[in-house]
Amino acid sequence: MQLIRFLPNAAAMASSLVAIVILGMVTPKIGGQIGLMLKFISLGVFASVFMHAGFELAETFGLLSGDALLVVMGFLITLGSALFCTAGIIGLRALH
Repeated sequence: MQLIRFLPNAAAMASSLVAIVILGMVTPKIGGQIGLMLKFISLGVFASVFMHAGFELAETFGLLSGDALLVVMGFLITLGSALFCTAGIIGLRALH
């Protein structure tokens, strides 16, 4: 195993999980449409980062090929973008 590839991905997973938990505790206190918007933006960023780092670790351990990793990354980018779009739609609806 390459330690230089393991540590950054493990750190990214840990820090993004902490961010998800903290923001998950904050959004109910904000509430309303803004809180819901923040929840989707947070998930779009941090859940995608968490999963991305996890799949990179799987590739580091030889559990996933580089070609499969490229497919997974495309899916994660799409997932994050869909969550951003959902947050934007919620925000637009809140303005009307």
